[in-house]
Amino acid sequence: LVITLPIIATLPMGNKHSNINSAKATLNSPTAPDVELSIEDSYICKSDRRSNEMPLHQNRFICSKNGRYVFGMSNDGKLMYRDNELDLVEVYYSGKHGDYFVLEADGTFIVKDKHDEVQWSKVNKFAMGYTDNCLENNPCPYLHLHDGGVLVINYIDEGGEWQTKNFKHTIDVGYP
Repeated sequence: LVITLPIIATLPMGNKHSNINSAKATLNSPTAPDVELSIEDSYICKSDRRSNEMPLHQNRFICSKNGRYVFGMSNDGKLMYRDNELDLVEVYYSGKHGDYFVLEADGTFIVKDKHDEVQWSKVNKFAMGYTDNCLENNPCPYLHLHDGGVLVINYIDEGGEWQTKNFKHTIDVGYP
């Protein structure tokens, strides 16, 4: 399934701005082969969910099912969230080409470079550990981007209870 989305986004770069005028999102399974693409032309939606330990490489995003919201790594190494309708972009980490994002099994948000060296990490404020197959084929913790735009982290807590938390409440997102 291929969806063409109008994207008019402004990414701040010092005193300059870069406009992204349109993009094509391809909804693929999490195991689809990676294809080299430029964020200015298109990006690949891997799903609306992402399991732990499954990296998001450049131009790979999790996208809400309605296509309005995306979260992932841009071609130039930005870990970002975008609201395609409101022209809103939040950049949580600004790195370089080749960087990729991983949600660790303990809920830590990590960006690594092409040599697998950690460049950025944010430890989760809540105790969570790996749980096998907590929802169909998604081991916990995992990320889920809802149609309303909220990116949540789902996990099983130490008491065995299902938890869903806005990721902004689980880590200190900060801005570079």
